[in-house]
Amino acid sequence: DHDDLQRHAARARKQAETANVDRFTKARWKSAAKEIVSTVRSAHHEHKNQLDAQVRQAYERVADETPTLLALPGSTVPNGRQVLVLEQAQLPWLDPQAPASYLTLNLTGPARVAVRGPNGCGKSTLLKVLAGHWQAVSGECSVAVPSAYIDQHLALLDDRRSLVEQLNLLDTPLAEAELRTRLALLQLDALRVTQPAGQLSGGERLKAAMAVALWRETPAQLLLLDEPTN
Repeated sequence: DHDDLQRHAARARKQAETANVDRFTKARWKSAAKEIVSTVRSAHHEHKNQLDAQVRQAYERVADETPTLLALPGSTVPNGRQVLVLEQAQLPWLDPQAPASYLTLNLTGPARVAVRGPNGCGKSTLLKVLAGHWQAVSGECSVAVPSAYIDQHLALLDDRRSLVEQLNLLDTPLAEAELRTRLALLQLDALRVTQPAGQLSGGERLKAAMAVALWRETPAQLLLLDEPTN
């Protein structure tokens, strides 16, 4: 279709030059032919950009399916170790009459706990209270192990600094060679770990946030993950 329209426009320009008509008509025909070419080129570029975007999206989907190897040095919670305690802890911003506003929980490790519920029920509020970002209105809330909160916006990362720089500022105990090897197992190569974190893709930034949480001087033994399935 693109080639046919180009040939049609070329014939129209030639006809405009040789036709026995006044010069105003010739100019109008030439202008129409140029407009056809311009429209075709714009449509061609737009279609090409759409195809390029589809290829990039397909590549990202394939890349995300690559197994991720995440070493967990020092983050193991001994069997029976107390992790956190909630005793009639009243969550902020929620209706004090709602049952979910007051929570009691004694969690020992190792364990994985899914916090489930409808939108607005207080899931993110609970995680922020456990992370120490917000305070419970009343009751007891205490976390007995080092923790890290990885929210949907990955605020744990400094987008202006590289991942290697951030880990060094957090006094990672890993030697440079071992650190880069572990990052490579996360599909974070030498280029990605030395460029600002803000330039990484969404999946790469999530991996970088996990590395910051687990490979700093005091690794997190409690990971608080907001929307982990994303």
